[in-house]
Amino acid sequence: MAARVENLARSETYAQNPEPLISRKLAGRLIIACILLSAFAGILYVSANMFGDRISRGGHAVESNLLNIRIGQNDLQVPNNSIRFPYQRTNGFTSKLDLYLHWPSLSGYTDALKEEFNQESGRSDIVFLTLEERSMRFDMAGRIKPIYSRFFSGKKENLQHGLVRQPLDQEAGFIDEDLYYSANQQRPFAARCVRDNAEIATPFCISDIQVGKNLMLTYRFHKKFLPKWLEMDQALRAYTNELAHTQ
Repeated sequence: MAARVENLARSETYAQNPEPLISRKLAGRLIIACILLSAFAGILYVSANMFGDRISRGGHAVESNLLNIRIGQNDLQVPNNSIRFPYQRTNGFTSKLDLYLHWPSLSGYTDALKEEFNQESGRSDIVFLTLEERSMRFDMAGRIKPIYSRFFSGKKENLQHGLVRQPLDQEAGFIDEDLYYSANQQRPFAARCVRDNAEIATPFCISDIQVGKNLMLTYRFHKKFLPKWLEMDQALRAYTNELAHTQ
């Protein structure tokens, strides 16, 4: 009987003074949570405005401001949008810098050229460059006689655009590669190129030259530009020497 009276008293007391559905402590936590969510939403909105365009460009930079970059003894001023990798787009010292340029304009990335840089057009009009301190005494043209001549295989072929094509020995590790070099010694040039019948989607050539103050420039380009070898070689020499403020 006493227990029944106690329960009845409790029910009457609750009816007169009902407990809140949400405690003050829980209500405070909900308010804090709402404030944090609002702040987080604001950060997302600002980030989307700041970085949305960059993300949509797939890591390319459209800004052409000059960055001050030092490689060895060379103080370079490099357009931001010509630097290939985002982590290299910063002022200061580096041991290697990777660039990419549209040929023949020598322009870095722009929205107008996005199809070429993303290779959506299938034209492969981009030249890839790497700048680093020179690690070899001779550039590729200077290595023809002391090194590459040891691996010549088959007959050489004289081409119409002033180059000689010389197959390289496959057993020496040059798989489906030819060496192209200038027939005119006054204009030294050499490039290793993958053969068109090789099992590779894009036949390309690679060459390296000495520029700046003890710098080596290695550049890779589509094989279709090989007939323009002299124009390209001179243009890239001038471009990189201008970055390094040398002639």
